[in-house]
Amino acid sequence: MGLLKRSGRKNKASLKDRLRMWDYTLAMLYQGSTVIDPRDNLGPGSIAIDFASIHSSEYITKYFLITKYPDWLYPRLFDAIRMNCLDSGIKINFYTYAYPHEIRWDSADMKNRMAALRRFSESAESLDDISVFEYRGKKQSILAKMRILKSMEYLNKADIDNRRSLWLTAVLVEISGKRGNGGEYIHHLNEAVKNFKKYCATAELDYKELKINIKDWLSVLSPFSLKSIREVTDKIPKKVLTDDIMANLYNSYKQGKIGSSGCLIGLDVSNKLPVMVDFRQNTTNAENWLVSAYTGGGKSLFTKHLLMWMLGVDIPVTVTDFEGDEYTNLAAYVGANNPGDSIVISMGKGSNTYCDPMIIPALTGVDDIDDTLKSDAITFTRKVFKILITSGEDVELDKWQNSVLNDCIKRVYNDYGVTDDKKTWPRSEKCSINDVYDAIESAVRRKIYLDETNDNIKHKAAIDILEACKSYFTPGEADYGTFGNRIDASSLFKAKLIIFSFGEKGKTASEMDKVAVQLKQLSVANLSNQISNYHKYVRKGLNVKIWEEYQRWGEIPGSNEILMNVITGGRKRGDINFVITNNLSALLSEDKVSETIRNNITSYAIGKQPDRDVIDKFVTKCRLEDLRLPLEKIADATDVGDSRYYKAFCVCMNNAEKAVVKVSLPDELLHTSLFSTDRGTN
Repeated sequence: MGLLKRSGRKNKASLKDRLRMWDYTLAMLYQGSTVIDPRDNLGPGSIAIDFASIHSSEYITKYFLITKYPDWLYPRLFDAIRMNCLDSGIKINFYTYAYPHEIRWDSADMKNRMAALRRFSESAESLDDISVFEYRGKKQSILAKMRILKSMEYLNKADIDNRRSLWLTAVLVEISGKRGNGGEYIHHLNEAVKNFKKYCATAELDYKELKINIKDWLSVLSPFSLKSIREVTDKIPKKVLTDDIMANLYNSYKQGKIGSSGCLIGLDVSNKLPVMVDFRQNTTNAENWLVSAYTGGGKSLFTKHLLMWMLGVDIPVTVTDFEGDEYTNLAAYVGANNPGDSIVISMGKGSNTYCDPMIIPALTGVDDIDDTLKSDAITFTRKVFKILITSGEDVELDKWQNSVLNDCIKRVYNDYGVTDDKKTWPRSEKCSINDVYDAIESAVRRKIYLDETNDNIKHKAAIDILEACKSYFTPGEADYGTFGNRIDASSLFKAKLIIFSFGEKGKTASEMDKVAVQLKQLSVANLSNQISNYHKYVRKGLNVKIWEEYQRWGEIPGSNEILMNVITGGRKRGDINFVITNNLSALLSEDKVSETIRNNITSYAIGKQPDRDVIDKFVTKCRLEDLRLPLEKIADATDVGDSRYYKAFCVCMNNAEKAVVKVSLPDELLHTSLFSTDRGTN
């Protein structure tokens, strides 16, 4: 072991140092693995180099060379290694050395290699040639044959068809741990090294730990020297990789702080540094987040913490709370000084609050949006009648029913002087969905659809509509008054926090009135569109939507389709949507609605998922394989021992930057009514 000054002068190692090195070597032989040996009394200008590590006054550093890759390389391999090994006080760096390489296909050596590989592949049996009883004994030769065939196929395509460049590549992994903090960081360094070795074994990566003559190794490998020492250079393992495979190695995971402004979404569990996100502004692309954690996994805390940050920087938030009581205390807090800042709209049982779909929203001044406002109003009106006619079932109306509705909607608009001229659209404020029902009733009474040559089919369709809807529009009937309290969308535009409370907590799907629920959801979707238009095109600012309990939307036929239309329609409105669920599998199903919503998600915050099958399905369907290991750590975490991953979340922002974060709040705030639920601080 040598003690070096950064000035370059060498000091002879003392007898004490040499004895210490032998003690360290014996300790390693006894331990069977690396032993971290923190050096004492190193000044700011000194570096100590021992058997297998480098010591400075601030860091202890170990080095590893990757010697073998698996047949199939994980996407962003460096990401996966770093996320699996990082801890407080730990940094992991990767140094990639690449030298241009050319395959000389016509050389004698290459021809001999190709002939040998061909002979082996022709002699080795294929999987189809053996029985299951022989597989165990012949597995390795079968895999070797598959590897040769797949590799040759890939190499030919890469070299000939796609003209990929080839590189002779070596990778050095540097794992550093801070000194101090009562030895805690040294423990973290030991654990990081163990986790690196464990990950390599799982991922079928081989490595070589740099030991003995580490000074010579680093003289050759350090990017600050790159000294040529043949005895060392010849021992550096190099692999031929194509440029696309090399690109697959590189990482997007940032050590330390992610983001420099915007909203704090939590602290990185590895280094306690802030992870921040700047949400998009005035863009044609929506930003859709999926936030999911099993019950008790910290989902509510994560969401409310983020919501508080957004409200604090004057970003208006609209919450659709299916259960109804999650955000009541927050609404009271926001509206404490100015009641108009917070609006809670009850959409639960007995409520007659609704958004009348016949009213054409105010113009925004943007032609692409304004040109569709009337047709959107007609579409919403037809959807309301579809819910009433089908009793909330997920079936389509026939063409005659749609024809009757289109006729009567048009007739109502004509009666109020509403035409395709946008100047007439404010007159629609006097229209209502009750007028459409009255127009259908008038058409039946006057028999305007009678047509004996067509078996009066349209007249019968109008009668069927009246019969299905009469309880909602006829005084004295059971459901009369459902459309009694019309919401003026413009009254919501200036609020900082809007909460639509459905009040369905504790109810199963069979206990809910699916017609009433769908009508309320459709009203919220309509209002949501108008709020989005105002904030983007009039106020010209951000607008956030939080859709709580996604899995509950799927319990009612057609309900999740309403949410799908809001999420996909948000692209032209630039919404920031947060889809919240404690049942991740509900969004991973194969149905068209779930797939569409899933394909429109741009960022993820995934917490505890105790079912490994759900984790596997998520990382596979969403192509986020590098989140598997941290999600498994979160799934296994408890609030005792190493609790870093307890109630933590894997965050992937805009399908790029990733971190494992955890909300950290003072206990005095954490246990207030703002963040607590009936299950405690969830």
